Amino acid sequence: MSTATVVVGAVLGGPLLAACSAATVAARGGGVLVGQDAHQVVDAALMAAKHAGTVHYVLVSRRGRTTETITGDAGLSSGRQIVTTSSGTVEAMLVDATAYVKGDATGLESVLGLTSAVAGKYKDAWISLSRDDEPYLAVVDAVELDHVLAQVNPSGSLVLLQPARLTRGNERTVGVKGGLPSPVQGASGSSTLYVSTSSPAVPVRFTGTAGTGSKAVHDEATFSQWGHAIDLSAPSGAVSYQSLPSQ
Repeated sequence: MSTATVVVGAVLGGPLLAACSAATVAARGGGVLVGQDAHQVVDAALMAAKHAGTVHYVLVSRRGRTTETITGDAGLSSGRQIVTTSSGTVEAMLVDATAYVKGDATGLESVLGLTSAVAGKYKDAWISLSRDDEPYLAVVDAVELDHVLAQVNPSGSLVLLQPARLTRGNERTVGVKGGLPSPVQGASGSSTLYVSTSSPAVPVRFTGTAGTGSKAVHDEATFSQWGHAIDLSAPSGAVSYQSLPSQ
């Protein structure tokens, strides 16, 4: 969830119908998840997601009047992500074990820890990072599939919601509600992962709320194109992170 890291309405499939809690997935409408409890549903979804290997996702995070949109394609060892906020845009990619970042000055300061002067000079230019560069792991974690899945995995005591249909696409899902995913354990709140009852039982939608009142952050995400090929190529003319001035 973006409540903790950068790199999930109308765009997200609408409300669920006729949801209620239960110990195991009911036979009616439960599809391949019939008889499974909440933990088994989540485990099945994560297993199916990793087997698929890639996914396209759109995550929208709202706090008051502020909105952040994260769009990406995540793979097991590659990926890309575009983060758009009111202040600008940051794009990150992982291609052949090299990470690349491009953004406005504010984004480069935040993601790469650059000074304002250096960030201003290299804004909108691709910057490459190798394994030895300090920000490398943070960028890799943001775009790879394992990180995406960790951010939508409800924690703590889980409650199973009976099968219901998403109004967009009329796809039947089972919801599992719990605490916030482990990456945001410092905040209080709840989250729900919706899993397809058809094979493969991959994640379809995620919602989460952290905090209360005007300070609450509401995240919603949708997942699609599981198993699709991610077409990535290294950007030409990238500037090496190690070559950047320190001031």
